[in-house]
Amino acid sequence: ETDGDTLLKYTGRNAMVQIPDGIKVIGEGCFQGLKSLKTISIPYGVTAIRDSAFSDCSNLESIELPDTLVELGDDVFSNCEIIREVKIPSGVTRVGYRSFYNCSNLGIVSLGDNVTEIAGLAFSNCSSLYSINIPSTVKLIAKSAFSQCTSLQNITLPEGLEEIKTECFYHCTRLENITIPEGVKTICQE
Repeated sequence: ETDGDTLLKYTGRNAMVQIPDGIKVIGEGCFQGLKSLKTISIPYGVTAIRDSAFSDCSNLESIELPDTLVELGDDVFSNCEIIREVKIPSGVTRVGYRSFYNCSNLGIVSLGDNVTEIAGLAFSNCSSLYSINIPSTVKLIAKSAFSQCTSLQNITLPEGLEEIKTECFYHCTRLENITIPEGVKTICQE
């Protein structure tokens, strides 16, 4: 179901879905809860993936985000438990609230060079996450962004970082080393 260049709702049950060329926006909840979905092909030209677009697609195995993407909404891939790796394109400036919450097999995350904010709970409960690069453009890591990432052992926070919210690394039980740059102005408890 489409409206112009927006894909509003997918009603099929295919395991592999190819989003048609010409689509620029994947709408809110478009594929939400689609258990049959295993692979999704998102074409070059898509600029926005709205809130909960792929949340609860528990059998989604992999995602490749196009370089044209600039908006990654809240809860976009939450509870997609099989995804192992994600690369956020450089056009994205904000990793949304709970974007990858409970992606328990997500081990490697590469953030694009223009991300300025990692929203609350963005990677919370990603228990297999062991590698993430945080670019120097990140200014804010919000509340509980990496809480319960129990495989995370080392993290170097970038020089540009200004604010770390409460419980950001709560219950990261294997975290041995964290480097906090001098430029951080606020580490807060709410």
